[in-house]
Amino acid sequence: MAAIHMQTWPHPGGLPFALTEEVLMTDQTGKPNDSEQDAATDAAQNVVDDVTSYEYSGDKDRIEHKLDEGLDQAGVELDSAEKKRVVQDIDALKDDEGAGTPDVERARPKE
Repeated sequence: MAAIHMQTWPHPGGLPFALTEEVLMTDQTGKPNDSEQDAATDAAQNVVDDVTSYEYSGDKDRIEHKLDEGLDQAGVELDSAEKKRVVQDIDALKDDEGAGTPDVERARPKE
């Protein structure tokens, strides 16, 4: 079954921020196919980029909260190890701003 998936969440500046618009397909097993997986990872990367830009100077709890909020609003999730790594990498930018935004290796649509 095909579906259009559009997620937005409020940008910290108050403007809506479109995360992704993809045609998503689910195979007969109910597991995300490659297109859906890629769309989820792209949406999660957009959230990580935004949280990194606006929240890296905050404490880890604030970074994690904003990451959770953005991922939830985007309709995607990271596994716990990936989320922990991303939060640590964002937090590490306080000491090394040149390290850059962490890359999301894999996300999935929220169930």
